[in-house]
Amino acid sequence: MEYPTYSVEELVEEFPTFGDAVGVYRVRDID
Repeated sequence: MEYPTYSVEELVEEFPTFGDAVGVYRVRDID
C-alpha cells in the first residue's frame, strides 16, 4: 500500500475508513 504525504493523524481525520483499516492500535496512538 502506498501512502501520500499525509501524517497518519490527517489521514484518519480525512478518511475515517483509513483508520479502521490500519487498526485500533494505530488509532490509540493518535488518541
